[in-house]
Amino acid sequence: MLYISKTKIVIALSISVILLLGAILCAFTPEPDYGAALGYFALTLIPILYLSVARRRAIKRILATTGDGAAQTDGTGVDPATAPPLSPGRSWLPVGIPLVIALLIAAGVLSEAVAPDPNAIVPSVVGMRLDDAKKELKSIALKVETIDSSGDDRKVFAAGNWTVTDQNIAANTQVGQNKTITLGVLKHDEIGAEPAAASTADSTLPAIASTAVPSSPIPTTTTTPVPSAPERSTTVAAPPAVPTHDACNLIDIEVLKAAGFVTRTDSFTDIPTPGGRFTDPEEIGTWACANAELDLALEVTLFTTPERARSAAEYNTSADQNFLTDGGIRTPFDASMGGAKIINTELGVSRTTWSRGPYAMLLEVNFIGEIKGLPDYGMPAWKVERVIDDTVTSAEFGLVNVW
Repeated sequence: MLYISKTKIVIALSISVILLLGAILCAFTPEPDYGAALGYFALTLIPILYLSVARRRAIKRILATTGDGAAQTDGTGVDPATAPPLSPGRSWLPVGIPLVIALLIAAGVLSEAVAPDPNAIVPSVVGMRLDDAKKELKSIALKVETIDSSGDDRKVFAAGNWTVTDQNIAANTQVGQNKTITLGVLKHDEIGAEPAAASTADSTLPAIASTAVPSSPIPTTTTTPVPSAPERSTTVAAPPAVPTHDACNLIDIEVLKAAGFVTRTDSFTDIPTPGGRFTDPEEIGTWACANAELDLALEVTLFTTPERARSAAEYNTSADQNFLTDGGIRTPFDASMGGAKIINTELGVSRTTWSRGPYAMLLEVNFIGEIKGLPDYGMPAWKVERVIDDTVTSAEFGLVNVW
């Protein structure tokens, strides 16, 4: 006899079974989380302890009514002549509660033991094979989740058949409070040749410039006039020269923090299809990064020549951009950078462009100015300008030393 309603028993045991299944799933997944498994197991004991307490209380109520230990039916249908005397039995609370607490503490300790170091630096794994990327991220204790970049929601069964296309934690930034990193992936044949090795993921600026110049292979094969060379190489030589980059490693997270912006960033890459209807034949690729609230966004485009990059930078902040210059302040950069800085806190969009070699940069800070009567809303122009200047400095350093 349990002396408890069947409804309570079914509910309590159902909860225990669900929690136990959670513990099993955490322990036996391809990337097990033993801390979570132990925590689920500890919680499994709570409904069982509840049933134990409920049974003892029910028996005590019966004994208080009868005044002795004689068996009572109390609606249970048990014959008092054959049933043993009632006894509440031993209380398991003095043992159960400390056991649950001890298991939960152990689960927390176990989780902390495998938690990533907040000061660890997240590597760039874009362009790597997924299995190599997992090994790289496992070394800093980050758990890896994947998402199909094609949008078809395909599941990854053989990591060696997939290539990483993006990561939701910017490369070369600290792990912080993150415990999981999400990687966008595609099959090798969907993005081109299979990656050869993880060490080729990043290229330096001089190497990119030398391989991207379209006229480099011409002198060894032909003596045709120079003007005809760029037309041939923009459709043939440029695609193999596309490097792998992450624009988020050009943004200083401390600048976002100082501005009060959300520090979580996302990056994406756009490689134009050669010969496409809307493709600029002089554009090799674009890499962009923005924080989660789109307060700050940086776009970097690689062109075949420095001259084309300078032209793009000049145009995007020229006087022709009326929607920015009307009500905004435009400050041109010197001849070494080109482009300009337009601060327009009335519109809420401040744009800065400049070039460095074959790269053209476009930076936007999307924040309106201060509003009278709302001191906690908006941002003064001087602060917007500081964010821009600090980000330009960070990006310039990254282009020369990281890319």
